[in-house]
Amino acid sequence: MVTQPATPSKFQGVTRTYYIAADEVKWNYAPSGMNLITGKPLAADPATALYTQNGKDRIGSVYLKCLYQGYTDGTFSTLQPRTTKWEHLGILGPVIHAEVGDTIQVVFKNNCRIPVSMHPHGVLYDKSSEGAPYDDGVPDSKKLGDACTSRR
Repeated sequence: MVTQPATPSKFQGVTRTYYIAADEVKWNYAPSGMNLITGKPLAADPATALYTQNGKDRIGSVYLKCLYQGYTDGTFSTLQPRTTKWEHLGILGPVIHAEVGDTIQVVFKNNCRIPVSMHPHGVLYDKSSEGAPYDDGVPDSKKLGDACTSRR
């Protein structure tokens, strides 16, 4: 059997740093007030009014959410603008781009009242950076004001 020498990697990755915070925001699930399928006002249909109108026993269409947002740097003072290419993502957090061989570094800050975490799919990482619950005594999420850096 003839063995071949190890081929050096062609991938010369870079480190891509993302600053992401979970921020509490009021999110309106029906900002136009219109049923975008029928073209009629939501208030005109009892079935949609039930879920979109405020009342003594109704919360309406505005909910307090923890929204994941990108920032320009680690001060978390300036939001990263979302280009029109990605506006369709709505409430979803920022897109994290990388190429084979790259290292993704996420600096994450929790500005919400509840513990939150992040979990990327399709990326290799250490368990300590996973953000998933295990019964092992290791905290799985970040409480209000916590910040952390994770390299993946």
